[in-house]
Amino acid sequence: MRAKPDLVPECDLHGERMNRAEYPAATLGLEGRRDVHVWRCTHEGCHRFFYGTLGYRTRLAENGCTTPQCPREGAFLVVQGDLGSYICPVDGCRTVRPWHP
Repeated sequence: MRAKPDLVPECDLHGERMNRAEYPAATLGLEGRRDVHVWRCTHEGCHRFFYGTLGYRTRLAENGCTTPQCPREGAFLVVQGDLGSYICPVDGCRTVRPWHP
């Protein structure tokens, strides 16, 4: 599966662009001792992040995930606030769903 080039997720709560960040897996509620690269929200006080195998989450471990998935590719959809939509991050996939902050 190949990601769309230059796609930057936006926060599913604020619609603001996210930045790449690196965190120890345990601080994100993930197993292992490795560091993981995620997209994190830049909105002050927001602790949302996007990780490809989890979708949108907060830095505190959550039960379950409400991030929609692409029915075709199985990838978690990412927010594009300017479009008012979730889109599939997989290159060549045109799956779109409505998004409301």
